[in-house]
Amino acid sequence: MRTLPTLIAGAVLISAPALADWHFRGTPNQWNAAAMTQIATTHYQTCQTFLQGDATGGPRFKIDRYGDWQESYPAGDYTVGGDQSYRIDFDSDSQTILTPCGQLRQLVSGAELPGAVLSRYGKSMGCSANDPGR
Repeated sequence: MRTLPTLIAGAVLISAPALADWHFRGTPNQWNAAAMTQIATTHYQTCQTFLQGDATGGPRFKIDRYGDWQESYPAGDYTVGGDQSYRIDFDSDSQTILTPCGQLRQLVSGAELPGAVLSRYGKSMGCSANDPGR
């Protein structure tokens, strides 16, 4: 009879869901850790709606490795436009935040560049409802 409880306990351990590796934290969820969806081995994703920020600043976010602030990206908060929704994609190998927005502009060294990749250095981003991939 000892094998039955052991088998049941083993089945519970095997079927337990894995903990999320990467978490979204930002003004939309009062900086609480929200698990991101794993799309591929190093690709995580979440969709968020940003309002006008909080008492300490405008709408913004970070990506947190374990939900405990021990490892988070970027070093400074990402600032986004208020009253907008975003699909946020994160590459865990490069710690880079990606977006599918075709009209996105990235401010780098004072020049606007077209592109879909936001660097990890805390640049602002914004997307409209008409952008592809939304």
